[in-house]
This record gives sequence, C-alpha cells and structure tokens, in this order.
Amino acid sequence: MIDFLAYKGLYLDELKFATYPDSKLSGVLTTGIHEETNRRYFVRIDSRPQRMPFINISTEPRETFLKSGSEQEAEEALKKLAFATRAYTGGSFKIHPFYGAVYQTQSPTVSPNFGKWTQRSDESLSMLIYLSNGGIFENELTRENLDIGLVFFLHSEKSVRWDEYMKKSNGVNVNPNQVDRDIAVANNLGVQWDLEFEKYNPHVRRGVRDVIKEPKESGIPDPMEITRANLASFMEFLQGSLGMTDFSIEQVSFDNVTEDELNAISIPREKIKFLDRKQIV
Repeated sequence: MIDFLAYKGLYLDELKFATYPDSKLSGVLTTGIHEETNRRYFVRIDSRPQRMPFINISTEPRETFLKSGSEQEAEEALKKLAFATRAYTGGSFKIHPFYGAVYQTQSPTVSPNFGKWTQRSDESLSMLIYLSNGGIFENELTRENLDIGLVFFLHSEKSVRWDEYMKKSNGVNVNPNQVDRDIAVANNLGVQWDLEFEKYNPHVRRGVRDVIKEPKESGIPDPMEITRANLASFMEFLQGSLGMTDFSIEQVSFDNVTEDELNAISIPREKIKFLDRKQIV
C-alpha cells in the first residue's frame, strides 16, 4: 500500500482520465497568471478526509506583488478572483478570527490592529473557500471554548477538553467557521466577526432561527464535489472564464493507493514527485 503519492506537472487529460478512485484524491495545486491583472496566483484544492474540503487562492509573496502595484490593489484583485471562483464552485469563505476574509492582509477587518507591524515581505495574501454551505454555529461549543480560555498547559485537563472541542467543532453538521468564530468571541470580537461573516457569506445559515436561503436564491451554486472530472472542468474554467494564462498543474496527490492501482495507471512514472509506502501487516 502507498500511503501518499504525489505527481508533478500533469496535463489536464492525465488528471481527468487517471483511473485512481476519486475518494483517494487528496489535493491539487495549480498556478497561473490572471490576464486582467498580470499577477500570478496559486490555487490549492484540498480534499483530505479528516477535514472539510476547501479551495485556497493565494497571491505571490508581498515583495513580488508590490512591484506591480499597491497592497490595496493586490487585495482587491484577490477578492475579485475569489468571488468569481466561489460563484463557480459554491461554498463559503473562511473568516479568520482577526484578519477577516483575507488572510495576512495589512488591513485586518475583524481586529484592525492585528499584525499591523508584523507583516513580512515573503508572506502572501490568501482567501479560503470551504466547499460547504451546511452546518450551524453551536452555542454550546462557543461556551465550551470560552470556559477553556485562551491559555492552558499541555496535557492538562483543559488541553484534553480542547481536543474534544476541536473534534466536535469539525463535525459534519457544524459550520466550518465555528472555531474561528469562537476564537473571535473569546477575544471580544464576536460582533465584528459576525459582520464580516455576513458580508462574505450571506447565503449560509448561522443558527436554528435564521431564515435559510437556498443557494439558487443567493446566486451561489451548491458546493462543488471533489472529483477528477469536476476538477478538470474547474481548471478549464480558470483558464477560460477567468483568463488564467501560463497555467500549470504543479502537484496532484492521492492517499492509500494500492500497488495494482499504481501499476495500472497510464501516467508516466517520471512524473511521480513523492511516493511513501507503508507496510501492511
């Protein structure tokens, strides 16, 4: 059995027609230049079973994108690209407990002073789309987070409770933004966080009493399912509708591949970037 297998430089057809089961596809990293802004972006799709599937869109490092414009221009261009992507893939934006929707921004929207003097030139701006509209915010989990507190010792009773809290917060029926919201609430930023959430995810249910909008009513489709065929269509969308040029698939990874599956695949062996075999006893 092969625990983790990664390919580099695949062609679109090689991804589309690979015979590995979709359930074993764990991640894809692509890159391209947006023809409208002439900026390079990196789009990573993650579908590992232990976490909520997501799409992360990031810019080049700050020292690179500042050569062709301002920080604000780079951030607005990223937002525009992320909204266009979400209009195709569906889902909901991750809202960081301090930065807000744009990670590592110099203008945090939830906590305006957060990281104001610590931004580095090698950092990138990014936005993450959870491929989920489901789940509500559980008040009991928020109360548990507040009771655990912001600081605790490793292997203490509170650290055990934190592990349990994290397991419950990543449950299927819980909003994927639960932990971020709870951290914001614990830092007295709940109101600011909720405003940011509503701004970027107006179609997502927040609680039992909320009016739940159907995705069609909000203009946002149901979240895209991670399959090889859907990813190939998504990459065609990136190159076509979104105008990504110099586009390439940097890495495609699979988990728990059998020897028979590896031997049956038509992808050239020289495209294997990493192969980690595990002993089956």
